[in-house]
Amino acid sequence: MSTQPDTKKRPLSARPHAIKYSQPTMTKQSFKKACDINQIMLRYQKTGIVDHVAKHGASYLDLDGSTYLEHMNVVANAQTMFEELPSKARTYFDHDPVKFLDYVSSGKATAETLTELGLANHRVVVSDDQPTPTPPPEKQDADET
Repeated sequence: MSTQPDTKKRPLSARPHAIKYSQPTMTKQSFKKACDINQIMLRYQKTGIVDHVAKHGASYLDLDGSTYLEHMNVVANAQTMFEELPSKARTYFDHDPVKFLDYVSSGKATAETLTELGLANHRVVVSDDQPTPTPPPEKQDADET
């Protein structure tokens, strides 16, 4: 009895666990060479750079994990606040927090629009014709005089 593995391919009928596909594959074989790890490593050995870095460029910042975490928390909080807006406001901005932030920070936002969307309270504007009320003078204690 041999302990060597059987190197001959058995027909599918002799392999009950094998699956035979009747339709053609949807995998694009044109990407075979680009996805082969051996080819990727050969290109790296020749150029000294991985394709991703060559395509997108190297970017080095003086950051640590806590800075990254702080920025991710800012993004997560902005997303949460946007999700808590009234549905009318989210629909107005196509459910995109970036559009909302651009709108309110660009100076294009008007009080009327923000009020209609439920993002601001209705403001009462006092006209210039009416005198501004002045607070009453503070009472001085007899001890201070």
